[in-house]
Amino acid sequence: MLTNRQATILCAAVREYIRTGIPVGSETLLERGRLPWSSATIRSEFSRLEAEDFVQHPHRSAGRVPTRLGYRYYVDRVAARAPSPVAVAALRRFGPVVEENEEVLLARRLAHMLARLSGTVAVVALPETPVHEAGLSNLFRMREFAESETVHDIERVLGAMEEHAIALLAHMAEGQPTVYINGENPVAHAERVSMVVTAPRLPTGSPLLAALIGPLRMPYTKNLRIIHAVHALQPQ
Repeated sequence: MLTNRQATILCAAVREYIRTGIPVGSETLLERGRLPWSSATIRSEFSRLEAEDFVQHPHRSAGRVPTRLGYRYYVDRVAARAPSPVAVAALRRFGPVVEENEEVLLARRLAHMLARLSGTVAVVALPETPVHEAGLSNLFRMREFAESETVHDIERVLGAMEEHAIALLAHMAEGQPTVYINGENPVAHAERVSMVVTAPRLPTGSPLLAALIGPLRMPYTKNLRIIHAVHALQPQ
């Protein structure tokens, strides 16, 4: 169990690392996070957080980066889940989906919209139709694209989505949006990839799978808010 101070420092470090992709040092965190503690106190708490495997100390770096456990703590306790107003407004422009033959068009348009809003890779699937992917070019703008292992992990997940999207859709079963971090991914083992996914039911009654896929350093709050807007497609 983390103390309030440790939780505050950890979440500030996760936000800063997501923003920059650069290992976070105590001085940077003090400056950017506007924390009320000294640099020495932050370094001491970083050491405790590292001992508990919430952050790690990359080789030849004075800063820390979040581990899977650190990201998970942040997502479960801090990342906002209110639907994104921008995504809600964009979805309203789609118009009502009342006919089954409109669903495939919706899935294709939704994939491109999600990729544009999130800046990452989007996957949308319906039962018995091809999986729609968009945003692959977004990978080129990510710092992690220079890491071949991350690229291979994303390729592995995207390939598995083609095969297992319908099984994942059934597994989600209209539940709340879910974040899979690191090795938690249910469709493929990928240690450098996270996925934010939901499976709402369209007004026609058909289930729909929507997922945002990217490196561990994805903007979880932003992507969760986008996915919650998609989840709101579900009839109440």
